[in-house]
Amino acid sequence: MQELFSIRGRLRRQTYWFRTLAIYGLVMLAYALASQVQYASPKSEMLAAAGVGLVIFLGIIVANIQVIKRLHDTNLSGWWWLLFLLPIVSYGLSIGMSFVEGTRGQNRFGPDPKRPRAYEDELTAETA
Repeated sequence: MQELFSIRGRLRRQTYWFRTLAIYGLVMLAYALASQVQYASPKSEMLAAAGVGLVIFLGIIVANIQVIKRLHDTNLSGWWWLLFLLPIVSYGLSIGMSFVEGTRGQNRFGPDPKRPRAYEDELTAETA
């Protein structure tokens, strides 16, 4: 759980897709629940709206953290995330990040999430 809220480290494409889809699924579930609750009473409508707002807010934060970790996997700084604030540029970056392979081996943001550390040590020993 702590890994979802930390910007440290790297994130594989597969894990990025899974987490992003899970976040969107939770937001859609919150909308569905709120649409059912809102008709009970005027107070419940406000509570439902607040609940959906909270889920969306948390979803946006967690999704942006996943984007930063995906940028780290391609050896780019998390500051590149600021380009996502530009409407048209963000679409291209989202598509690109979803399909571009991460840096092989360790980079400045940590070890390769595809290959366990022991496997890298074994490969280094064989090539030396």
